[in-house]
Parts: sequence; structure tokens; C-alpha cells
Amino acid sequence: MNIIHSERNYPIIVYTHPSSCEEFIYREVEKFASKVLISPIFSQSKLEWEVRVMTGIKRTWLDNPKLEFDRLERAKIFTKDIKSKIALIKYLPMSINDVRRYEKRLQTSCLMTNELQSRIDLIKKYFKNGNFAKERIGEHLEITDLSQICYSPSIIVLGHALEIKRIYEASHYVFTSSANRCWSLTHDMIKCLVRLFSPTRDTKLFKFARIPEVPLLKQNVTDFLKEYENLKSKLGEENFDGALRKKLLSVDALFFNQHMAESALYFFFKDASVHIGDDALKTVWVNIMKHFGVRDSLFTENLLKELHCLQVQRLNETNVCGDMSVYCIPKDVIDNSKTNIMYSAHPGGLPCYCAGDPQRTDILQTIQSSNLDIFNATKNTDHPNPQYRLLADQLCPEMGVRVFRLNTLPKNREVHYKMRITKLAGVLFQHVMKDGRNRDESKRAVT
Repeated sequence: MNIIHSERNYPIIVYTHPSSCEEFIYREVEKFASKVLISPIFSQSKLEWEVRVMTGIKRTWLDNPKLEFDRLERAKIFTKDIKSKIALIKYLPMSINDVRRYEKRLQTSCLMTNELQSRIDLIKKYFKNGNFAKERIGEHLEITDLSQICYSPSIIVLGHALEIKRIYEASHYVFTSSANRCWSLTHDMIKCLVRLFSPTRDTKLFKFARIPEVPLLKQNVTDFLKEYENLKSKLGEENFDGALRKKLLSVDALFFNQHMAESALYFFFKDASVHIGDDALKTVWVNIMKHFGVRDSLFTENLLKELHCLQVQRLNETNVCGDMSVYCIPKDVIDNSKTNIMYSAHPGGLPCYCAGDPQRTDILQTIQSSNLDIFNATKNTDHPNPQYRLLADQLCPEMGVRVFRLNTLPKNREVHYKMRITKLAGVLFQHVMKDGRNRDESKRAVT
């Protein structure tokens, strides 16, 4: 690492991996610089280096949205182009009522012009004809006051996701996915339990998207697509959809895809998930406990109560938006058909053959560089921007996959909840170990 002082007296922090010539440059407020001074050791592994760098970067993240927005500007994450795209996200109409509210806001603030009115009338026409707002409609909206939207915690989460993307995009394909806040503790719990039951697994910089199967049956997309049609005819449409959701993870390759009900940004700002509610959450919690060996129904009920109380407490602290996950998958994994776990898809997971092979990566590369005309990417006029699916059960840290889950919690509160969930995971682990010993003793007594 090198520290270079700029004309504004902000140190420029350069992170250089020992085995790479790539440099990651960040301008940081000077008082935080001492917290991220990392001296790369040439003998350490790439993962260890990544952990130290990412830990250092996260320490520079500020809880104050305005100060953090300024930091992201200095780091050249929030460029003029990025800020304009963010503004369009916030003002993309999701319903005719959204359009009317925006129109009223412009009128009451005396900002309405004839050109803006004509654009708004055009958007109303879309809704009147039974269409919902597509990405292109966002282009008709002008930004009147950028500061009103940029200093919100939800925008800072986008900045952190973009910062992670910039770090990894040279060597990884970067995807985003969002979900309702109620699922946050679920992912933390799974990770804690994996660490306890499989202490040799290195799960740093990773979150499990699904309950990990042991042993993992290796599968690539080629194999999956061969089974796709057979599975569909075997299960039927309704059951097939449910089975597909368990198998696949819906992600965006284009960060600023904002299609209604079909994009990570939509689910993020709406704090939504396909499956949501106490019943869905309880089912997943019970499945997690069974997976890790809990057989006592009374213990399950008591732990469910504690988890529910913790979940409610956390939900009451964050009500701005959902959680966003950033999936960084090594390019050599996806570029190799034998290990590839990604394919382009239409809504519902249907493989997209509009541009040929759903596994082709040239379009993906163009999307990642944000140079694709998203309105002509597929032949589906209702969903012109290609979605992507990942084989969720194949995502694992051993492949070099990195997963970051972002939310609007202050850092000290996030640490608080991680400590609480770690404690509950420890209780479950001790219960399973004790139950196992009791069963062994019972077997010996019988014999």
C-alpha cells in the first residue's frame, strides 16, 4: 500500500495485491486513513489479502449519510453519470399515482415547464394503455434537486455495492440481488452454523444463499439445462416453479436495471421478496434447524421465539429499504463451460435463447461495462433487459465466490445483531452436540 497526499490534503490510498498489478485508489478523510493502513504480505494467500483490504475499506464507511456520500464522491464512486442514474431510479414511476405525485410536486414547487409536462403526459399515456413503466420511461424524468435523494441511507447502500463492484470487476463478474429485510438474520445464522459444524471451511467474505448441502453434488449449467425440460414435464407447471426457485437465484448483471418487479433495484427500494411473511420465514428456520440436526420440537419452538423477537427488533431499526447482496464470481469459473453456474433468463427462470446460447459471456461482459442497449438485448418486448440466474446450491467459497450483504444499519448495530445471532447459533450447536452424545450413550446401553 502507498499513501500519496493530494492537493486537497486527502490521502490517496492505493491497494495493490502482491500478485497483481491492479491498483484500487480511494481518497479518504485523513482521520480515517490510519484505520486502513494495510501492509500486504507477499506470503499470504489471496483470500487473506482480500479480507484485510475489505475490512479496511468497511472501516472507512461512515454512518452519517452526507459524510459517506462525500467520501464516495471523492473515491469517484459517485460520478456525475452515476448520480444521474441514481436520480432516475428514485423517480422511476411504479404506478399512475407515482406520476401524479411527481407532477404535483413540480407544480407546487413552481418547477414545472412545458417540456416536463409533455413528458409526464407521455408517461400517463403508457399507464392509460395498460402498460407499466419500462426502463426507457425513466429517461423522460428530469432531476430537480439531487441532494434530496442522494443523502438517504438507501443510496449509500448502492454506493457501497458500486465500490465492491469496482474492486472485483477486473477479475470477477459482479451480480446484485435484493430481498426483504426479514431474511437478513437467516443468512447470518446459516453462516454461523456452518462455521461451528464445519470449522475447517473458510467462509470469509461469503454468505450462503441456500442451506448448504453436504456433500455438494457438483453441477454446471449445461447439465442443469439438460434436466430442465425433463424436470418441467415431471413436476408440472406449478410444482416446477417452486422447485426452480429453490434451485436458482435471480440476479442482475446490469447494476442499474430497474424493471418493475423484475430487478434487484425494484426489490431493494420496495423492501420486497417473492416469498415473505412469518409463515415463510418460520418454514425456513425450521428447515435450517432440521438440516443441522435439531430433533427436539420443544427446543425448536423456544429457539423460534427468540429468533422472532430478534427479527422484530431488527426490523424496527431499519425501515428504509431492503437488503442488497453483491455476488462476485471469478470470470474463469463462468467462462469455463465445465464449471459455469450462470445463464441468461427470462422472468421465472426460463432460459433466454434470444441471442443464442444462454451461457454466452460476450453479452454479459458488455452488460457489466454498462455499454449495452438494454432495450434491444432480448426479443421479449415486455422484458427487454436480460435477467440472469445462478445455480444457488453451487455457490460456495471454495470456488472463489465472494458475497457481500449490504443494509442501512449503523455499523455498531450490525455488530450487535451478529453477536446475538452468533450466540443463538452456539446454543443450537451445543444442543445438537449434547443430543448426539445422549443418543450414543443410549445405543451403548441397549447393546
